[in-house]
Amino acid sequence: MNAGDGIQIGVGVVLTLTLGAVLWYAWEARKQAKASARMAAEIRRQRLSVSQPVVVSKPLAVKRETSQNNVLLKLTNVGNGPAIRVRRRISHPSLRLSSKLREHIQEWPLMLVNEERDMSFVLDNPLVRANGELEVSWLDIYGQQFNFSALLKTEETGHIELGDVTFKVEETG
Repeated sequence: MNAGDGIQIGVGVVLTLTLGAVLWYAWEARKQAKASARMAAEIRRQRLSVSQPVVVSKPLAVKRETSQNNVLLKLTNVGNGPAIRVRRRISHPSLRLSSKLREHIQEWPLMLVNEERDMSFVLDNPLVRANGELEVSWLDIYGQQFNFSALLKTEETGHIELGDVTFKVEETG
């Protein structure tokens, strides 16, 4: 073995150690990148939850007149941010409308936190068993869409249910 062979062995050892260091550094950088991505996703989720609007529907009353029911509801933004382009759609076979399409749509450009909106609609034939739907949709400040829907159900007995809530029917004459 001559001096040139010793130099080549030394260079080989140094290159092998350098390759090991580079691979270890790449592995650690990959772990850090994954951790950074998880932190960014968590921060985004927290930011969205802090400013997320939540619109809920509260039944107020049903007032029965001779051949119709006046249904009163209240929409409230109980979330932490404004609700944008709030859209309420009600569909039911007994809805009183001038058109043949049995749905009613109402929209508001903005609902601030804790803001309430009263809404009402009339069911022409309250003693018919039928199913309809209440659907509410809105956007948050980042443009993410949210919605909820509930079954609107009428019975032959005159009971009206919205989701899991049965309205108290008040006779008015």
